Amino acid sequence: EITLTEGSKVFATWKNPPPPVYMQFFFFNVTNPDEFLKGEAKARLTEVGPYTF
Repeated sequence: EITLTEGSKVFATWKNPPPPVYMQFFFFNVTNPDEFLKGEAKARLTEVGPYTF
């Protein structure tokens, strides 16, 4: 249990919370996996994202 008392550090943090932290993730899909794995072509990539958490 935390008591919010005006002037305390907990109160200041509650009143003005720090900005949230988000992480962004990007993924890449290989659109020609068979040709790439056989060595017949360079990988063609499509970017997917961002996924933000």
